[in-house]
Amino acid sequence: MYAQFDPLLCLARLRSIALIALLAGCTATNVRDTDPRINALIHQCFATVKESIFFSGKCQPIGSWTYCDTIRSLDPQPDPRWKFPQFPPTLQAYRDDPVYWSGRIHEEEKYRQGSQIQPDHVVIYGALPIGTQLEIVEVSRWFNGENGTFWIAYAVIRDGEFKGRRLLMPWEGSGDLPWLTFAPGVLPSRAGPVASPKMLTSCR
Repeated sequence: MYAQFDPLLCLARLRSIALIALLAGCTATNVRDTDPRINALIHQCFATVKESIFFSGKCQPIGSWTYCDTIRSLDPQPDPRWKFPQFPPTLQAYRDDPVYWSGRIHEEEKYRQGSQIQPDHVVIYGALPIGTQLEIVEVSRWFNGENGTFWIAYAVIRDGEFKGRRLLMPWEGSGDLPWLTFAPGVLPSRAGPVASPKMLTSCR
């Protein structure tokens, strides 16, 4: 005897499968250190080529943490269309008026992340000068639905005031230019990440 076909039960099962697939597609997959796609990155030292602000913010849905330490590069020649830029153009500008710029950064992060983050979770630690050394210690490949695939990396600061601190490197859509990009001329589905020369250079 054949089981009676129940279209409502079938639809409910299909919805469950689709939801599971969607949730699985929007999570990151850890990449093993031995993966040849990240040989040029993992456990390698890179130096920053721009001044940066070191602060906390909301993590992307790629791990178990709600808040992450991260960095934001500064632009000494900001877009003139921005009458009131949210980040200082230089570290000296920040040092000259830290109260003002801290307020602008809090406002920017609250606007950018909306209800996902509370103002008291935006903590500005200080400045990272040009040449700050970072060691990339973890790399993940994150498929974010129709937004595409991104490479996400964590690094540890190797020198200076914040030596030993772990941070989430900016990725495309984080409010900064991506610090890791796809290798040029390779399909994103097969490409490994490379360090963006606009942000990082080898310590060697």
